Amino acid sequence: MFSTTRRCAVPLLLACLLSVAVSACGGGKSSSPDGATPGGATPAAEASLDGTYVVVKDSDGTAPKDGATVTLVLTNGKLSVHAVADDGELTDTGTYSVKNGKMTIEFVDQQITATDQPYKLDGDTLEIPVKMFSEGAGSSTWKRAAAGAVDAASTPAGDGEEESATGTLQAPEGLSELDANWDLFDDKYATAAAMKTFFESVNDKRMTWEASVQAAVDRAKSFSDVAGVDISPNGLNAVIRYKDGHDEDLVTERFSVTDGGISASGERTSEPYVSAEPAPAAANPCAALPANPSGTTNTSAGRIAQPGREGVQPRKTLYGVNKYSSKLQPKPITSADSPPPSARRALLFAPLYDVPHPATVYRGDVSVPGTWSGFRAGSGGNNIECITADLERGGYKVETILGRVVNKKPIETGIAALVGLTKKLTSGEYGVIYFMTHGAEITRSGELEQNAINLEMGTLSEADQEAVIGERRIRHEDMTSLEDAIREKILREVGLPLNDDLKRTIRANINVGGRLELWVSSDYFRLLREEKGLSFANTLLIVNACSSAANQGLVNAFEPKAFFGFERPPDLFFSSDAAQEIIDLLPDKARSVRHAWAMWVRYHAWLHAFSGVTPSDRVKVSILKAYGKFGVEYAPMEDQTVILIYKMRHGPESGKADITKSMNFIQSSCLPNWSAGKKDAFAKSCHDLEFGGHLPTDAEVADAFFEVGGAGDAPYGRWTMTD
Repeated sequence: MFSTTRRCAVPLLLACLLSVAVSACGGGKSSSPDGATPGGATPAAEASLDGTYVVVKDSDGTAPKDGATVTLVLTNGKLSVHAVADDGELTDTGTYSVKNGKMTIEFVDQQITATDQPYKLDGDTLEIPVKMFSEGAGSSTWKRAAAGAVDAASTPAGDGEEESATGTLQAPEGLSELDANWDLFDDKYATAAAMKTFFESVNDKRMTWEASVQAAVDRAKSFSDVAGVDISPNGLNAVIRYKDGHDEDLVTERFSVTDGGISASGERTSEPYVSAEPAPAAANPCAALPANPSGTTNTSAGRIAQPGREGVQPRKTLYGVNKYSSKLQPKPITSADSPPPSARRALLFAPLYDVPHPATVYRGDVSVPGTWSGFRAGSGGNNIECITADLERGGYKVETILGRVVNKKPIETGIAALVGLTKKLTSGEYGVIYFMTHGAEITRSGELEQNAINLEMGTLSEADQEAVIGERRIRHEDMTSLEDAIREKILREVGLPLNDDLKRTIRANINVGGRLELWVSSDYFRLLREEKGLSFANTLLIVNACSSAANQGLVNAFEPKAFFGFERPPDLFFSSDAAQEIIDLLPDKARSVRHAWAMWVRYHAWLHAFSGVTPSDRVKVSILKAYGKFGVEYAPMEDQTVILIYKMRHGPESGKADITKSMNFIQSSCLPNWSAGKKDAFAKSCHDLEFGGHLPTDAEVADAFFEVGGAGDAPYGRWTMTD
């Protein structure tokens, strides 16, 4: 990391940067309650101090000499300081906390400390209860730094940490133009300055993602032509409102991958995460729940058997089934819950599948923006191919829009991706639609769409940009012109009216790498549906994108029969495997998508118990939200219901399964005794259906009957693939 020049052989190193020499370079502790403190002001409420600050002066008037800067970065209780002068530089780290208007702070190397002393935050001015340049009690004044005003501050690497861990990851050869390029933008352009601030805060200063967004927002607010900024509820995105009535999105939300991440296939190596070439498919088999598991694990609740694709481990001694066989499928009772034959089509949309683009890598708790070679490599090598095989096994014709690079030119990405998607959606009904792209939760004030989900279409081409702007540096006014031109181009190509509502849903954004991206709001699909008379009433929609279920934007836009999305940014391996594992279950007869989802939940709960490690938020099963018709969230499936479905789907053996006979037997022979609370007065065949000593309830039986045969009703409905 940074070198440290020590011209004073003492702890108080910042004294070396004074404009007037101090009498001694001695210790720098300042914790006396009798000393000078920051103005005696106590904040009415504890505001977050996270951000980057530049020192102004100590309370005794001492300030850095000309040309010297001292930068302080505060992030979630940790601090770093970086001082630069002509004759050297130094770094230090430490901790801080605030409570009831008091601050406790420590600079480790300089041995500067204060305990429970008043501090003051007034707008962008921060006073902390320690002096930086001399001994004794007192305070120092700092100003929040604007983007580009100071050299980047950075926390020193820990013992054994590679300095390159914070470096920008490189794009494949021949596509280096996707690297960060802030020279495209005018210095007075607020959105570009804000995004640059975000990028530098995360990549160079190691600030948290949320703190970096706040730093970007603060930077945007400093521009005179900005009227205000709306931050999304998850703190990862913002809408910058300009005084001319236009707004621009600041989208930082990205999928992440984690070194050593765990999926249902086991431990992943770090090789496929950021690569110039897709990972070989042979090294990355399709993720699927095991058909005939045999493992068990001890938990605090006792020993749990590995559940597998049926939710119950096949054991003849317990439930009468030796093993699962994909060739021995039960005869469905009804096909009314499957899409009609004309809709046995699937559309797989991944506009960044093999297109390098900025994204995120987690190394421990540190998130690093860099360039991925595309979602194929980032998801393990063959996500779309695996899903295609499962859908074709279910009798579906698969169509794709997959962004890729041919002769160094990207195709089926950006404008072409949105145009192609729109034309396909209006060409006929699809039973399955799968999105794999970056997503973002957006909150916008004063517009038709208050809360929305934006989906990325890909990078905008330089040709489209230059056709409107030429080669001059981009300003806010230029971005408005470019966005209008792009909107009209897309709407004309797909035959949609050039009205303001539709235009507003198509967004040109600056990405975290300093290039331009095309995004589309969830409301675009609602307006498309209304304009073209489309219906997704038979469609299973899976949106593998960050925050795709953070609000009801996509559910309300499509009104699908079944919907799956993530309420927060997931790990890409985790989300991609989830889609593969759930879709892999659907070609089985008499299996609803709710049942497939419930089996995925059970299996991953077992995986987490088996690992003994508490999962991070990026890989918790609870972040995958599942909805049925009318946007009604699926109810969890009880253990007893899972066992009943398992038994009815397989009978005593897979090849003899007869769901109608099983339902009739349960209805006539078992349910009356269960309802009466009888345990010993009826056939062993009924006992074999019970979960331990539990007697199945009427509700559990009704739920199982509905999921295997559509009998009865449930507010979320039922979707099957090819019954």
